[in-house]
Amino acid sequence: MPVELDKLLKCIGFWYDTLSSGNTSKVVDSYLGSLYRRMDWFSYRDANGVFEARIKWVKPSGELVLELADGSTREYLFKEVSFVL
Repeated sequence: MPVELDKLLKCIGFWYDTLSSGNTSKVVDSYLGSLYRRMDWFSYRDANGVFEARIKWVKPSGELVLELADGSTREYLFKEVSFVL
């Protein structure tokens, strides 16, 4: 078996076992830690224009929750908001 395939299968097995054991918090923590631009303030664009925010959470239903500097939050579905690079 190729080395890459073996690594992939071990990784899938690890996350499957983690979920099967009910340890969903480990999966959520890993996912949130992997998000691009997770902890800092960046520019985003929605239908109303450009604004500064940071990623606060991703809801189980998939909405991205962004926190604005004033502490308020906005929720977005897929493709309703984008990064400003």
